[in-house]
Amino acid sequence: MNCYLFAYGSMKKDFINHSRLINEKFIGNAITKNKYNMYPDSLYLFPYAIENEKVQHLKGELYLLENCDIKNIDIFEGVPNFYYRKLISVICNDVEIKAYIYFRAFSNPNSFENQLPIDSWKKEFEDFGVKLSEIFNVIKGDK
Repeated sequence: MNCYLFAYGSMKKDFINHSRLINEKFIGNAITKNKYNMYPDSLYLFPYAIENEKVQHLKGELYLLENCDIKNIDIFEGVPNFYYRKLISVICNDVEIKAYIYFRAFSNPNSFENQLPIDSWKKEFEDFGVKLSEIFNVIKGDK
């Protein structure tokens, strides 16, 4: 049995965690049928999709996962403490498709204090986050 995954953050093509989907079939760019919201985490390393804020349609990429092997992605996403997985409708190539998405869990201890609503995760955000975390680690003495 196959299933679809809507990737809106660091697993998209050319992003830091795309290797997790490198062997999956890219279907195309997609947008959520319903409105949600998205914020960067406090260090701009990745975004959080928020299910209960009906603000905007989120943009991302749709992947076909053969054999619906999604358990490793659940582990990577920190289900259920950091994210939870849910089946939603997305539009890809003018077709409505049911796909899994990862929403920020209510119990997630990480902050998204920037409160900058975004509809798509851009490479510039990730690049900024990597630089910011490098500076933060130098200040903390981790490097």
